[in-house]
Amino acid sequence: MTSVASLEELDIPSSWVTIGIFDGVHLGHQRILKTLVEGAHAAGLPALVVTFDPHPAQVLAGLQLPRLLTSPEKENALRLLGVDQVICLTFTREMAALSAAEFLHQLKRATGFTRLFTGYDFALGKNRAGNNTELSKIAAEMGFTHQVFPAFELDGKIISSTLLRESIAAGEVEFAAKAMGSPYRVSGVVVRGDGRGRTIKIPTANVSFPEGKVLPKVGVYATLVTVRGQRFAAVTNFGMRPTFVEQALYPRLEPHILDFDMEIYDEQVVVEFIRFIRPEMRFNGPAPLVEQIQRDIETTRAMRLV
Repeated sequence: MTSVASLEELDIPSSWVTIGIFDGVHLGHQRILKTLVEGAHAAGLPALVVTFDPHPAQVLAGLQLPRLLTSPEKENALRLLGVDQVICLTFTREMAALSAAEFLHQLKRATGFTRLFTGYDFALGKNRAGNNTELSKIAAEMGFTHQVFPAFELDGKIISSTLLRESIAAGEVEFAAKAMGSPYRVSGVVVRGDGRGRTIKIPTANVSFPEGKVLPKVGVYATLVTVRGQRFAAVTNFGMRPTFVEQALYPRLEPHILDFDMEIYDEQVVVEFIRFIRPEMRFNGPAPLVEQIQRDIETTRAMRLV
């Protein structure tokens, strides 16, 4: 990803481009990106994605940075779809004050774009005045082609990054996976925890949860865990550990990886959320907890994830 403070740092002769946050890189995004990449490459031009950091909402409204679906995985997801360059602009109040036309003139000087692709609800520029109707007028004046993509619907719902964040926060990880084209993933380092799992003969990996990622609903999930390039089925608790901890300060991500017995402290792993199994519960001691986890393991094995 090319991170630049301003478009003045770029000098690309010609390109096709799309602009947006693209959090989650969901099926609606993928439809735009596929058209962008195929068309640009057929024309012998690079396919560019222009995005922003920090999130505009943080700058414009002083809001806390929204938790994101694909942070920091977004660039890799875009590259896998064939995007040639991801341009991440530093979003400032000065940039927010630009009109859509002013921004697009700067973008055209920097990238030479001849086609612009936007989603149905896209808006650009000061006070978001540069909606798709306005952008089409600017396109006619500046001499580029503007293509607008309609909303992408799945199961009667218009797919958006906001909807997917809400779905994951509600534990609806199966729907989120369907809409994203792949399961919701969390990548983190295995750190030392309390060691309680080993005392009850159900060891878990305590995976550090990246700051800024969308938090799934507290509970137990059937998951896939990638360790050293290999995927394993796992029963994963994301929660507060109420059987052992009276008042936890924050939830932990603790997969019990099936058919696995290796020390992986300080190693990077990826947890993919496949299905919500049950809410987190407080048990009257370790014995009933172990019985329930064994049932969770049976449920996960029956899914034949690997």
